[in-house]
Amino acid sequence: MLLITCLISLETIGRAQVLSPEIQNQISNILEVDQKTTLPGGALVILRKNLPIYTKYFGLANLNEEIPISKETRFHLNFLTQDFIALATKNLADKGIISLNDLANKYIPELPTIAKDITVNHLIQHTSGLYDYWSLKSLGGWDYDDVFKKEQALQMLSKVSNLNNPPGEAYNFSNTNYLLLAEIIRRSTDNSVNEVLKREFFEPLNMNDAFVSENYAAPVSNKAFYYFDYGEGHQTSFAKYGTDSGPVGLYATLNDLQKWVQFVQKKGESESLVSINKAKHKGHEVSYQDAYYFGYRGFVGEFSDENLTIILLSNDYYYNTHDRALEVASLLLPDRSEEKDQASELESLIGPEEIVGHYWDPVDMHAKQIELRNDTLYYQVPRGWSSPIVLENGKFKLVNSRSNRSIRFYKEEGKAAMTIYTDNTPTNDYTRYERVDHNEESLAEFVGEYYTEIVGSIYKFIVRDGYLTATNLRTEDIILDPLTADQFASEDAWFFSQIQFERNLEGQITGFYLNTPEIKKLWFKKLN
Repeated sequence: MLLITCLISLETIGRAQVLSPEIQNQISNILEVDQKTTLPGGALVILRKNLPIYTKYFGLANLNEEIPISKETRFHLNFLTQDFIALATKNLADKGIISLNDLANKYIPELPTIAKDITVNHLIQHTSGLYDYWSLKSLGGWDYDDVFKKEQALQMLSKVSNLNNPPGEAYNFSNTNYLLLAEIIRRSTDNSVNEVLKREFFEPLNMNDAFVSENYAAPVSNKAFYYFDYGEGHQTSFAKYGTDSGPVGLYATLNDLQKWVQFVQKKGESESLVSINKAKHKGHEVSYQDAYYFGYRGFVGEFSDENLTIILLSNDYYYNTHDRALEVASLLLPDRSEEKDQASELESLIGPEEIVGHYWDPVDMHAKQIELRNDTLYYQVPRGWSSPIVLENGKFKLVNSRSNRSIRFYKEEGKAAMTIYTDNTPTNDYTRYERVDHNEESLAEFVGEYYTEIVGSIYKFIVRDGYLTATNLRTEDIILDPLTADQFASEDAWFFSQIQFERNLEGQITGFYLNTPEIKKLWFKKLN
């Protein structure tokens, strides 16, 4: 009976693992396997009913040494590190070592007074309201390649006197939360984060090649070096992941990550992981996580109704793991998407003369413009990429976007608005605003030096080539595009998204508030 059971199990697994040569070739085309033989690449695994049915390694882990990506290759899992930190913290709570309702300052008393009501659970859920320290260190002029120790981060955070929101009131992603959780793990157990994760997960799950880097100078064997190409060929660098482990820092092979995903799915923890997103693809709901950080990309997506999971990792920063993984899923999913009636879609559209103009996304803080050129509408990023948009099946489609992106235009409270869709899932909402254009004379009143104590950095504002430009000795110049009379935004620096100048009763500028998706109302005082 045991022999028969084993044979049936093997036969079932064998049938599950068979993908036709045609499907395998289509997958290779989607991944661009043939084009990646001398370039950075990636690793893919497809799980059906929590069992692997297809695995593919392609491209190079090390361009200089021409080392191919293989099952031994360790990828940096960047933000997926936070899943392990979250579940490890919950395990410590289950063991009575900590409580999720404990105040964070019980373990880290050097936190500022403003953080006095923040609990461990607020940190896990990204609802603490704490400023993102990665944004703060970038404002201070630290690059990804610079050593930035947790002691420096804690010292910087000790000066913060504002929160993005009262604790528990709203979700606001901040790497500070997981920097602090990692420190709570260390202080409550007297062990390193790596030792705790090794005991809780790596050893029980036989994740034999997984570890958390807590020393940036320590070598990593079988490492996939990360690469990016700014148009001058692929380059690599050496970001110091090990100095602030918690938000990032986990290295693992594809097989290690597969074991972790199988574990959380069996345990029913998938929905409780950090930064789980939900979308519709081909009529199927997918729960997914995108992981990307300075050279590494990753996607983990679960289609629960079809018992299908796609995991795709890459060491090429410009390799879109999200879209490629969904394309692979499309080959294996029955199409349940419903074509909407074109007339009903068109009812929400407004005329071209009302569409043209400037738009602002108050959440991700990006400006966009819709222009009319030679009877064709264009989607335009300030001073950058643009794409024609054409009406197709009742929706405006972006022609030059590899992603399946479309736009719906409508009116909201009497104002033109637009929503960007990716694979029929809304991703960004924009509202049209009346932009105020400046000349060199009107820009001159913003010129001067501005200082914030938290990061100890001075930004000098100058006018160059008709643009207000923020300069700093340790950062590249940041060009600011006008929004309204005293508001400007930048597409050049993610940590300088939007600024609001403030004036005194005499109309003189006294400073500005900096706003990003991770930081709200950081004050910069005008020095002169």
